Amino acid sequence: MQGQWFCVADRCAHRYAPLSEGRVKDGDIQCAYHGWQYNGQGQCTRIPQAADTTACCSSAACVEAFPTQVRAGAVWVWPDSSPTAAHDSSLAMPSVDTVLEESLEYIDWYIRDFPYGYAGLMEMLLDPSHCPFTLHGIGLFNRDQGKPMPSTLTECKTEGPSAVISVECARAFRPAGHPYDATVTFHSPCHITHDFVGVNGHVIHGMYILPVAPGRSRLLYWHKAGSPGGASLDRLKALKAPFGAGKAQLQRLVAAAEKFFVAFERCKRHMYLHPIFEAVGGLLHGQEQNLSGAGSQAGFHMPSSADLLVTKFYAWLLGTAGGGPCWPPRTLQLPPPETNREALLSREHQHVAKCPSCQTMLAVNGHMQLASKAGVVLGLLAAAISIVMGGPWYVCAAALALVYVAWKKSCRSAEWGKQFGFVDYVHADRN
Repeated sequence: MQGQWFCVADRCAHRYAPLSEGRVKDGDIQCAYHGWQYNGQGQCTRIPQAADTTACCSSAACVEAFPTQVRAGAVWVWPDSSPTAAHDSSLAMPSVDTVLEESLEYIDWYIRDFPYGYAGLMEMLLDPSHCPFTLHGIGLFNRDQGKPMPSTLTECKTEGPSAVISVECARAFRPAGHPYDATVTFHSPCHITHDFVGVNGHVIHGMYILPVAPGRSRLLYWHKAGSPGGASLDRLKALKAPFGAGKAQLQRLVAAAEKFFVAFERCKRHMYLHPIFEAVGGLLHGQEQNLSGAGSQAGFHMPSSADLLVTKFYAWLLGTAGGGPCWPPRTLQLPPPETNREALLSREHQHVAKCPSCQTMLAVNGHMQLASKAGVVLGLLAAAISIVMGGPWYVCAAALALVYVAWKKSCRSAEWGKQFGFVDYVHADRN
């Protein structure tokens, strides 16, 4: 139906081809393999190869369908296809931070896949005490800030289907000597909120950590940003066409500029976030492999209150949660250790390929490189013609100046283009 979201299993009933490779046709999902179509309830509505239209009526021709809700600008799926799923879903609300719903226009999402599992990523994000050491040299983080972090349990509800664990961490961060207190809250099974309060202000952001497969996880990180597009876009929107002339053209210009500035601002923030998560890439991947050999977290030695929330999380995970995600039968177990650093930390495959803003800026950067190279060629050509024709010296000088500026721009674009691919992170090199 128009304006509604539906979710069905990514497997055609015919020969199990992925429906995600298909398309939406007349409100149904059409399989790209043989054209079978399904409605939002998973019922087969068309089999082109079948002369008998009743072939669609068989239960074997249907696919699983899952209830959905729309909240805070996102589609939420209830992973149950049983007869009571729609009713059960209507009684449960997705775990969403209030700020996320109130400031949707100013929220930026950072989504990235990681070659390590849900538990390790969750543990890291519940633990502010690692930041001075892991993030040394990023922003204002410094190893010298690593000091005791008194932590107090403020809420601990671990029984029943919805667990909530919250810890207040005194002096969690000390950027430039200004301490920040943090409240870190875990909402089972995958939602974390960070609430930082300090002399320089109040910052809140949240994360959803999704288990994808053994040894694979996905992060959906949101934070409240400024105006979507920055001050430059705000000034452009304030322009008015004189006497109404060119109003349509101005609107098109503003629309194009808005797309660029929004992409630029978001890409810039993503570039800041990349090294934060790359700093833990090797640590969490290696930790998971070591944990696989040890068998469980039982051997962890966590003597300080800074480990309080992590301790409570693992108590919930190994107790009420049954040890972690329950994978389908015949799912491959933990992959072997990844020795290829690019596969471990690649921005291109883990984030850029799926981020519209970074894709836009990568394309813009490519155009800038082409324009810069064209400037170098034109400048050299103009200088050569000036010398051959005996033109004024300043014409040749201007052409060579163009070559220099275009060459510098080309080099800068090439360096920035590398930031969209693989950038290694070696802790020992960050002194």
